[in-house]
Amino acid sequence: MPFLVVELEGEPVGTVSSSIHDDHLRVEELVVLPAFQNRGLGSYLLLRELDRARSLGLPVRLHTLRLNRALRLYERHGFVVTARRGEYVDLEWTG
Repeated sequence: MPFLVVELEGEPVGTVSSSIHDDHLRVEELVVLPAFQNRGLGSYLLLRELDRARSLGLPVRLHTLRLNRALRLYERHGFVVTARRGEYVDLEWTG
């Protein structure tokens, strides 16, 4: 999977990876190092993927742990829960 790595002053602080499918763009992984969280980097990475999906006319799907703090980030950006599977939730953004 290709990853986009975000650096601050030459130091890697976050990454995002996604894949394009026939009917959606899937965010496979979005990580911001704890020391750099709550600075807008997660939103930056996510919005980049949403813009990419919008240009392709596709919804965005992902899954995460139910207790992941990033769940609030996804919901703030318009994702809705589409399924709950044990300790995981599936989410979708349709723009």
